[in-house]
Amino acid sequence: MSLSTRIASCILLCFGAWLPLSTYSSVAPSSTLVPDGTSKTGSATLDTTSHTYLELLDEDQLAVRRLAATIEVADPGVRNTWAEHILRYSAQSSIPPQLLVAIIQHESRYDSLAVNRSDPSYGLTQVMPFFWHSVFTRECGSVADSVTLRNPRIAICYGANVFGWCWDRHEGDTIPALQCYNGNGEGYAQRVLEALDG
Repeated sequence: MSLSTRIASCILLCFGAWLPLSTYSSVAPSSTLVPDGTSKTGSATLDTTSHTYLELLDEDQLAVRRLAATIEVADPGVRNTWAEHILRYSAQSSIPPQLLVAIIQHESRYDSLAVNRSDPSYGLTQVMPFFWHSVFTRECGSVADSVTLRNPRIAICYGANVFGWCWDRHEGDTIPALQCYNGNGEGYAQRVLEALDG
């Protein structure tokens, strides 16, 4: 399943927005706009002035805005950027984006420079480099270490992939997947779910 289709599925599932999935899958990440208002993808051409294409952009922007509204950060540009990363990597990992937001809120209180020295774990998603150092290098474009995990995109990517691994391992069962993310910490899942409801 393509990234565009997975994001569309996530939007449909998480936000109740309806748009034919074929619309999403017709837009490839490598598309480029050309001066006549079309988008070229290999030998196929997509008319970017069509109602369907504009509706797609509106739905994507709406999903980002809805998710960004749940992120407790003052700067709207930061909120929107983080929401885009969360939607992208949640879709790639087949996890609910709201759960990833709740993990971020609970783990770091939206502090991208957060450090837990007892683990140690770093960044928005408090990933432990000694365990996940190079597991998702291909997916995230970097190893996980004390420096790279302070980059919000990399932290969100690693957090989504680690939670996605737990989600798959526990077949989408939220409580054990959250406990897995935290290393089975007592009460962790409940605290994350409280952040989700909060």
